Amino acid sequence: MGWFLVTIVLPCLAPAALLLLIRVVPLPEPWANPRLITLFKDGQLCWLAMGYCASGLYEITASPRFVELFYANRVGYLSTYFIGFLVIASVIATFGALFQTPLERPPKALWVLHFRTFSCSVLLIFATAGAYTYVHFLAK
Repeated sequence: MGWFLVTIVLPCLAPAALLLLIRVVPLPEPWANPRLITLFKDGQLCWLAMGYCASGLYEITASPRFVELFYANRVGYLSTYFIGFLVIASVIATFGALFQTPLERPPKALWVLHFRTFSCSVLLIFATAGAYTYVHFLAK
């Protein structure tokens, strides 16, 4: 449970916790009331997904348990899964940085569709964090 909290949950919640700490400091007017969505709206969570993919690939190659499973093709599928999501997350993070989503959404626009880069990055976090957790506990 400790590994999951430190490795998976803490990196996801740390920016929000830091935003709460920033509110204690008197900031100049443009930054006086930062919104939580500002931290994540342009695909910044994809960096976490890339980290989970890299860590999952490392555990696959470094664990002696996966050497036994290598010939059963499970390792190949897991490696392909992580590499595929690594590429997808890096493309979304790059395009999110280049084409930023405006903070104010138009009237009648669905929140999920307006912040679709954020929505995709959340889905990537669940997919990669789940797979990394599976690999971590399978390697033990």
